[in-house]
Amino acid sequence: MPSPDASPEQVVRTWLDAIIGRDEKTARALMIPGEGLRLEFEDPYGPFQNWPR
Repeated sequence: MPSPDASPEQVVRTWLDAIIGRDEKTARALMIPGEGLRLEFEDPYGPFQNWPR
């Protein structure tokens, strides 16, 4: 997780690294609650639906 004083670029880089590395916990933690979680992780046709859990 980025530090509280991380730049926006560092936060986005951490999120992208989590997506590429299939780190769902970190990716979810960096997303705004209620903004796209269903589309990203829970939609049956979403890009991350088949991630191993």
